[in-house]
Amino acid sequence: MKNFICNIKNFWEKHNDLIIFVLTFLISLASQIYFYTHGNQNLSDYDAIARLNIARKIIDSLTPGIGQLGGIWLPFPQILMIPFIWNNFLWHTGIAGSIVSGTAFILSAIYLRKTVLLLTNNKKAALLVWFIFVSDINLLLLQTMAMSESFFLFSMIMILYFLTKWVKDHDFVDFLLLGLFVTFITLTRYEGYFVFIGVFISVFLECIFSYWRYEGKDKVEGMMLVFLTVAGFGIFLWCLYCALFYKDPLYWLHVYSSDKGQVSTYSASIENVKTNTTIVGKGALSITQSFLTYSSAILWTNGIITSLLALFGFILITINVLERRLIRSKIRLYLPIIIISTVLFSLLVYGYQRGFIPAIEFPPITIVHLLSKSFNDFSHSNIRYGVIMAPLIFIFIGLIASRNKVFGVLITLLIAFQIFTYFYTPLFLYFSFPASWGYSILKPVPWFISHYDGGLILTSSNRHENFMFQTGLPYKDFIYEGSREYWTTSLNEPDMYATWILYDETNTGDNVTRYLTDYAHYILDTKYKLLYYQNGVKIYKLKDTN
Repeated sequence: MKNFICNIKNFWEKHNDLIIFVLTFLISLASQIYFYTHGNQNLSDYDAIARLNIARKIIDSLTPGIGQLGGIWLPFPQILMIPFIWNNFLWHTGIAGSIVSGTAFILSAIYLRKTVLLLTNNKKAALLVWFIFVSDINLLLLQTMAMSESFFLFSMIMILYFLTKWVKDHDFVDFLLLGLFVTFITLTRYEGYFVFIGVFISVFLECIFSYWRYEGKDKVEGMMLVFLTVAGFGIFLWCLYCALFYKDPLYWLHVYSSDKGQVSTYSASIENVKTNTTIVGKGALSITQSFLTYSSAILWTNGIITSLLALFGFILITINVLERRLIRSKIRLYLPIIIISTVLFSLLVYGYQRGFIPAIEFPPITIVHLLSKSFNDFSHSNIRYGVIMAPLIFIFIGLIASRNKVFGVLITLLIAFQIFTYFYTPLFLYFSFPASWGYSILKPVPWFISHYDGGLILTSSNRHENFMFQTGLPYKDFIYEGSREYWTTSLNEPDMYATWILYDETNTGDNVTRYLTDYAHYILDTKYKLLYYQNGVKIYKLKDTN
């Protein structure tokens, strides 16, 4: 028996990286299959379908091209889908997005473990953090979806990994790779701009500590210039894109700081038509309310026990760093993690208060909710913004688990208890995306598929991405906000191009509803026939002129 155990230990020591990779891959694949076969939950969020559509429109639309990326959502996740999105099966099953997000999940788990190992040199703590990551039901669902969260978390973990390596060894290749992944994260989600600020402060302080005394300010200036050039390239590219397509390099900022925002697709030279509009809300909360709301989202989506353990770790490690109870090398390793966590959380709270982050609507944490899983019926998807802090939360758990065996055992038991309650008790410590999100076929879709006999379809992709997706039709059959002259002309003279017109008169975000002119309505009444009208949705067809 001893020999068998020794052989297992030796095998693990020699091949632990390969074993971790295989296990992570199998966990990812199993969840992909499960969520795909249980009601297409990989398509259960509207944004996932919209991102699939954006990628598809680049190669399949009346006006294909890079302009279909739009001026609000950052483009990198959609660009990564392009090698797969051309295939109709991969597109309509959502697997084109699952490949990107699933790959990001696998690499995230592997390098999160490596990061904790670099920080602590404790293999058990690193393995515990890996387990917390791969057992997170919310991350498991997100990695099956064409969303930006999985790739954002991957980019953040790689930033933390290469930042830690660079602080330890000052290898210039690690420094360049750090800058590269900052570029990736700033092209993935706008929260990456907050990460950029945190990393900038961390790199600046490390340069001051390491180079100022011995190599002078020229070395510090040179390193910071290299960092800003590499890490800031993503922000530069996005501003350049917005300048070329929207005549405003800060278009994305102006939209988010106004009452309306364009989500996707490009519309050229439109003075009177704001395309793809969605309400984002402006500064309705106080800072205190914003703090409480976003903190609750973090607690719910990452698990209350997990989040509180991380908070304890953050406070403990921060006190130790400030009071210099740790050796200097440990302080230098931990300081960037503290800085990035503080900057990211603070700016997320501020951004939410300012209305840059869409409203997070869900009931607060109460004793009643903690004792009833019926709360999972609440389906507002913006609660997912709480997972943005996940890698930092898991790392702080790893830091305190590595301090001594008692902490390690206690944390393991608490995490195991949290997972147990999710499946076997009414105790509610963890908001579940899979339990609250669902995918369903829109009511007008079956009717439209059975009656469609060809011709271009005028509709607003801003509110009908799901309809466009579910019809299964090529996007070159649609006239929408990104169709340039087809769109602008059709808002006044729909019969020039459109055989079919679909809009929802009850939805203020439907841009066909908003921008059809009086003359266009006259044409609707005289040249089109209303064939479908239910719950505000109207579908017209051009009358036979023969």
